[in-house]
Amino acid sequence: MSTLLIRGYATGQRIYAAVVFAAAGGFFTWLYETNRTGKGSWFGLVMIAGCFWVSAYWIFLPKVLGVLTPRGLDYRNEDLGLLFWYPWFHLDWERVTEIQNYEITDKGGPALMTIVRATDADQPGKVHTYRISSANMDYYRFLDYLKTAVDPAALAQGSLPLDPMQLRRQLHGDQLRKLGGLGLAIIALLILTYLLRG
Repeated sequence: MSTLLIRGYATGQRIYAAVVFAAAGGFFTWLYETNRTGKGSWFGLVMIAGCFWVSAYWIFLPKVLGVLTPRGLDYRNEDLGLLFWYPWFHLDWERVTEIQNYEITDKGGPALMTIVRATDADQPGKVHTYRISSANMDYYRFLDYLKTAVDPAALAQGSLPLDPMQLRRQLHGDQLRKLGGLGLAIIALLILTYLLRG
C-alpha cells in the first residue's frame, strides 16, 4: 500500500466562502458606519468581527486533512478549527477498535459518514476518533484504503459495508428517490394551485 493524502476543501470552494463572508463583513461595516445608534451599535461590531473571522477561517483551512500510510492514519483534528488550531494525531491500523459507516442527512441531501476509533499506544485508555463524510473529495479513496488496511471485524454491527462502489450506488439511489419525491410534491403543489386559482 502506498501513501494517500486526504485533501480538504477545494481551493475554489475556500475562495468562494472567504469572499462571501468578507463581502458580508464589508456590508455590515458600511451599515455600521452609516447607521450608528447609541445602544445597539455593539451588535454591528459583533457581526463585522464574526464575518471577517469566518472569512479568515476559510482562508487558513488546511489543504491536507490526513495522510494514510501502511502503518496508520495521521490526521488533523478540526474540532478547534474556528480558533485556527489543527493539531496532528495518529491512529495505528492495528489499534482500530471500531469503524462505523452510516448514512446521514447533509445540507445537500443524503450523505455518508465514516467514523474510525482507535486506542492510543502511548496513553492507555485514550481513544482517538477520526470522522470523514462523503462531502470530502477523497472519501471513496479513503474507504478503499481503509478496507484493505483494517481488520473487517472492526466494522460495527449494523454499519454499511466499506465497499466504495456499493456505497456510491446506494447513495445515488437515495438521492434520486429524494429528488423524485420532491418533484412529485412540486407537481402536486402546481396542480393544487391551478385548481384553487380564483
